[in-house]
Amino acid sequence: CGTPVIATAVPAMDDVLAGAATFVPTRDPAAMARALVHLADDPAEREGRVAAGLAHAARVTWRDVAALTTDVYR
Repeated sequence: CGTPVIATAVPAMDDVLAGAATFVPTRDPAAMARALVHLADDPAEREGRVAAGLAHAARVTWRDVAALTTDVYR
């Protein structure tokens, strides 16, 4: 929907977000705040993250998600 994502740097998030997010260390509110300020202050970075997120989302379909989920239960 055009909103840049900031996420904690854990393996599951990197898998899901495929590098389209800004990652910060877990349990580090100061790092989260810095990332928020950086994206607010840097329009080029913000738009780059938005574009990366939209491109990643366009590559994933609900059919793919269902197939991957089914595979986990097999």
